[in-house]
Amino acid sequence: GGRPAFHRFEEAVMGVGVTGAKLDMNVNVSLAACRELDACRALRAKVFRSQGLSPPPPSHRKPPFRVIVIQNNRFGNLEQLAEQLQAEAKAGGPLEGFKIHYVSWSPSSKAFRSVQTGNFTTHMQIIGAADIHVSGAGTGQMYQTFLPDGAVHVALGDKHHLDQGYMEEYMAEGAPYLRTVYYPRRHPDDALVTADWLRALILRAGEILASDASATTPVNANLSPVGHIWKAYAYWALRDRLPGGVAALSNGSVAFREVDSEMRLQNYFPEAFVYRGLERYFERHVKSLDAHPDTCLLDTLRASYDLAFPSLGVNGIGGWFNTSGRVLPP
Repeated sequence: GGRPAFHRFEEAVMGVGVTGAKLDMNVNVSLAACRELDACRALRAKVFRSQGLSPPPPSHRKPPFRVIVIQNNRFGNLEQLAEQLQAEAKAGGPLEGFKIHYVSWSPSSKAFRSVQTGNFTTHMQIIGAADIHVSGAGTGQMYQTFLPDGAVHVALGDKHHLDQGYMEEYMAEGAPYLRTVYYPRRHPDDALVTADWLRALILRAGEILASDASATTPVNANLSPVGHIWKAYAYWALRDRLPGGVAALSNGSVAFREVDSEMRLQNYFPEAFVYRGLERYFERHVKSLDAHPDTCLLDTLRASYDLAFPSLGVNGIGGWFNTSGRVLPP
């Protein structure tokens, strides 16, 4: 019954569809100015202060480590897995020293879940008090920029097996104060997320936190195997198409939309490009993608990566792309 409320915004940031992060993706798979100008920290501080909050203090370097597992529609069993891991976090359990909470940013009738009430301040308090952030790809992981310095993002990726990817890797690689660990290569018959692997990733995140949490994360350290191949291809393919060559690529944030090349992804992510041509690769989501990679270069990069890191393959053999270090015949 009261008078309608009017709000005046002095400043506004607007975006339309894919004319944002996807089309502005750069060859370094980073967020522009977040390393050069520390823009991600500045954004985090600005957002927290706008909510009447102080920017979050650095993450814990000693237990108990605070873990939040973020609800994601891609995975139907995360809530049950979180409950299992909560039980393992009790005294004497394998996850003793971790406080694990399941967080849903969306409405829920269950009291133990974080209910979406529209209170953005509460969201920032939750994310700012986390040491370990476990999330699948997409919207669910978009708050990771607001994590404390030294926090660890555990990336579960998308819901695919053969062309397994992590979508917005630039969120992790772009924030030099975060560290990221990636869900390992899935066997085609595996569940999307298992308790054994989730436990192992949380324990690994705890080891990282107990190390030097104040150190700046090196360039490339927050990339998955998919991100590494994508970036390597970009450097090899574009170094002769851009004034300044490799130096221009490494010293700047050259967006793919600025270069006439086969690497314009439209509304897709690097995994839609990196797996092209592999045996059994199901090109379900790239039929409209006008990207025609140099298959010789792509095959060589995948084989080279697998030769260097064979243990990243399914069951620890063959490498991520299952080439065993060999350039496979077309």
